[in-house]
Amino acid sequence: LVGLAASAFFAPMIALTSGWFDTNRGLAVSLVSAGMGVAPMTISPLARWLISAYEWRTAMFDIGLLAWVLLLPAVLLVRQPPKPAASDAAAAPVAEGAGLTVGQALRSPQFIVLGLTFFACCAAHSGPIFHMVSYAMLCGVAPMAAVSIYSV
Repeated sequence: LVGLAASAFFAPMIALTSGWFDTNRGLAVSLVSAGMGVAPMTISPLARWLISAYEWRTAMFDIGLLAWVLLLPAVLLVRQPPKPAASDAAAAPVAEGAGLTVGQALRSPQFIVLGLTFFACCAAHSGPIFHMVSYAMLCGVAPMAAVSIYSV
């Protein structure tokens, strides 16, 4: 569920950012990617406080509601990048394999290797990330300090 939610935000943000910048595209994409780390830094202490003050169900509902309140108006601010000029489009080379159907692309060895690599990477780092806060609290770290560990 978390992966589905992350994919709903991260890939479109990167694609949209890439479309807006021709020069310094790498810098723009890296700044957007770095901004993804702001959420754990801000929401983790808020979640800990809400759980302490209320209960976890209320805290998660409140965080979800906050996300909706912030994201729905933000969606109205998103604009599509301008279309490239006709001369730019004609000069762009066609990538090899551009004629593949979706089914062929999904079965290609390159896609399978990239998909398995992405899965292995996420599986390897998600376990420690999801359990880091509870393990820190088990080791005697104060709850607010434990959630702050997640943001580093």
